Amino acid sequence: MTINTTLKDFNESEFRAWFDATARTGIDYDTTLRAALDSMERDHEIGADPSYELSKAYTKSGQPETYWL
Repeated sequence: MTINTTLKDFNESEFRAWFDATARTGIDYDTTLRAALDSMERDHEIGADPSYELSKAYTKSGQPETYWL
């Protein structure tokens, strides 16, 4: 994983608040954070809006939830 200036607008405390509100109990934050950063970096590289989708299997709502950078 390469973290560089493409993610300079990433705010981890904002992401943590989204994670806490969205993820069901028992989901590992650090693993999710790494996956989210990888996803957002890939999106940026292809010119897409950086985002991360947390699968419905891991959300409190039972629906997929998306975090947009």
